[in-house]
Amino acid sequence: MLRARSVFLVLFSLSALAWAAGPVTLPLPLDPAMKFASGKVDAIDLSRHLMIVATAAGPVTFHTEQAAVIGLERTAVNLRAINVGHTVEIWYLVQDGAIAKEINLVLPAPRAPPVSLAPARAHR
Repeated sequence: MLRARSVFLVLFSLSALAWAAGPVTLPLPLDPAMKFASGKVDAIDLSRHLMIVATAAGPVTFHTEQAAVIGLERTAVNLRAINVGHTVEIWYLVQDGAIAKEINLVLPAPRAPPVSLAPARAHR
């Protein structure tokens, strides 16, 4: 009876620690074929599950239907949370194209200052 209670207390303590830490994303299993890319999202087509990212090596088209998407708070989000202009990090496999396995949102899209269409006035 004492042993069962000790096991229960240990498991309860571990689950309390896990809950207190908040949502945590688990790392992808290590696969020697897994590749990494990062860059700015140039285009995204949710209906076709495609995303084009401008990487250091040039634009890459990723198939996103198998991807886990991680937001800024390190929690799972929908692919709709990513927009053109966002910076992402992508773990992918090359199998009949670049198959995204995990997409991490790194920076939100920059906000452009409002543009005035009125002509500038000369100050005297």
